[in-house]
Amino acid sequence: DDAPQGPDAPHHSPQQQWDDHECPHDGHGPAADLLALIGDVNCRVRGHESIVRGAAVVHGDVGPQSALQSPAGPAEEVVIALRVMKFGGSSVADAESIKRVAKRIVDTRRAGHDVVVAVSAMGDTTDELLDLANEVAPIPAPRELDMLLSSGERISMALLAMAIHSMGFEARSFTGSQAGMITDSQHGAARIVDVTPIRLREALDEGAIVIVAGFQGFNRDTRDITTLGRGGSDT
Repeated sequence: DDAPQGPDAPHHSPQQQWDDHECPHDGHGPAADLLALIGDVNCRVRGHESIVRGAAVVHGDVGPQSALQSPAGPAEEVVIALRVMKFGGSSVADAESIKRVAKRIVDTRRAGHDVVVAVSAMGDTTDELLDLANEVAPIPAPRELDMLLSSGERISMALLAMAIHSMGFEARSFTGSQAGMITDSQHGAARIVDVTPIRLREALDEGAIVIVAGFQGFNRDTRDITTLGRGGSDT
């Protein structure tokens, strides 16, 4: 994905890959569809953290922050009940990176927040799988290509859940279809048309950290796995 360059580009920590995002109140930006499980009313953005009626989309190393500056006046206190965190491929590129991410998630859970995580495939996994597909077929069948490429996020979500378990916290990983990400039938560039996060709600209610595979969904009519295209984990 292209990212802003030059002196105005946001600072990113070495181990983490973050993209700019829009306020989820308008239905766009990272994890906006996951936020359907809590609703969105007044949205204020400061730095790289969005607060949506008691929920936060954490999309970068925002540092300590106990209040948001309202454009209309002084800072107001915000109690965060649910945090949605997104980790890109470079953040989970290897085992040590995954353990660092797991610790950050556990620290957030230990602070009293419910946590939903959207995770990308490890490092260059998606590109490697695409190269492999092109080696066995000049023009890979779109359905089978989605089946192949969606496996990258399944690997990272399962490994991340294992790392969190090893730290003494309950974590459950979900594919896009298990998470209720319903899409149209366009393979390779599907669009989300509905979100039914029943299993996510149940897991959160039972105290688990929820990990969702990014980049993928499910079409009700064809009953096939679909992928959302480049940047799909942000969606």
